[in-house]
Amino acid sequence: MLSPANILVCCSLLVFAGCSKPSAPLIVLSSNQDGKFQFDYVGSGVYSYSRNLDAFSFKVERVPGTSWIQASGVMKIGESNDVVVTVHSTSKNPYTIKFKGLSKSSDDDVPEERAIEVVEVPAGNWSCTNNLFIIYTYDFLKR
Repeated sequence: MLSPANILVCCSLLVFAGCSKPSAPLIVLSSNQDGKFQFDYVGSGVYSYSRNLDAFSFKVERVPGTSWIQASGVMKIGESNDVVVTVHSTSKNPYTIKFKGLSKSSDDDVPEERAIEVVEVPAGNWSCTNNLFIIYTYDFLKR
């Protein structure tokens, strides 16, 4: 039988092991009040993005000059709060895209913490199209 001290040590080791696991890079995509998309990035490496009208691209490099994640896409706003987001990605590692403030439901009563769609992007070539609705807007530049 394990003593309380041994149980505490085991739990501490499990927590520490979980905390030391590196997390996958996270790309956050949302819309501002004008319907223009906003990007944010959580992870290591060098992150850059560009946008031109409805089109966008982003890139993450572990160190400058070494491509790790490259993606491009289009975010087309409809007549109301509907939006279609298409992403084409090439990556060496898996990563996550979080559509913040966007929902599969057009219901304006969706709480902010539920107006999030998460897509796990596998390593390699990948594409997807998401039909979403803008529920909340953000301005990442004003943080």
